[in-house]
Amino acid sequence: MFSMNTEFREKLLTQLRQPGRKADMLIERNLGNPAGTDGCRPYTQDVEAALTLLPEGVHFLCGRFEEGKLFWCDVGFRPQVQAWGSTMASAIAGAVFAYLTHPDMGKYPDAGMTTENLN
Repeated sequence: MFSMNTEFREKLLTQLRQPGRKADMLIERNLGNPAGTDGCRPYTQDVEAALTLLPEGVHFLCGRFEEGKLFWCDVGFRPQVQAWGSTMASAIAGAVFAYLTHPDMGKYPDAGMTTENLN
């Protein structure tokens, strides 16, 4: 499980709303190099790369708002989180990041993802 200060987590989430290399590196650093030896991927810039962060069996739902100018994404159940971004990729990456770093992560074994699955 990824543990971080709530205030720091919220600051990171706001930085993930805009796609870019800096946001991708923040994800890479704070999720413990999820791409492994492949290095930093364009998580906030490419939907397929963002989806590699989504744990197996975890549901997500995405859409648009603000007349199609912004994207949102809900991830998980118990905890369920939502994030938005200027691209679909940044919304997905932000929501998955929010899910994986949520303080309640791993507390609900019936939700499909337990602490054991994260290690």
